[in-house]
Amino acid sequence: MYRPQFPYITPANCTDQRCVYSYDKTNTPVLNTTLPAGQSIHRVPLPIDKDADFYLRGVVTPDIGLGLQFRLDDPLGHALSDTDNVLNPLNFEFPALYSATDGAGIEALDSDDWGIFCQQGSRLALFLNNNSAVAIDLSTFVLNLHGIKRYSGGCR
Repeated sequence: MYRPQFPYITPANCTDQRCVYSYDKTNTPVLNTTLPAGQSIHRVPLPIDKDADFYLRGVVTPDIGLGLQFRLDDPLGHALSDTDNVLNPLNFEFPALYSATDGAGIEALDSDDWGIFCQQGSRLALFLNNNSAVAIDLSTFVLNLHGIKRYSGGCR
């Protein structure tokens, strides 16, 4: 369960509600496929609800083994990990590296607004890379985005 190290202050005239977006084969069709060895899938859309802005504060994904790597881009197209490496596989992260418990925990993401800002109705982008010599079944891959929805009456 996500719990921030320090309390976040909600701006006046706002209400924050804890939220988890979960993406898997049931709501993201590309995850119901197999990723061939050495191949990548780019810009899989991860939609955010239209009812409130979302502040991404943590990422959880299980380590399904093999050589599956992933990367996230925020709604403005900014990568949330390194993208300037000469070798493409170095621009992705292994899910097990996102926690000390091999993918069972949460990696906190913070910014000046106490999270990565995602405007209501926007989309993050998921990139997947198979860095192994065998095909990977993506049907067991699950990505959980933890954060808050900020409902406003004039705040920002």
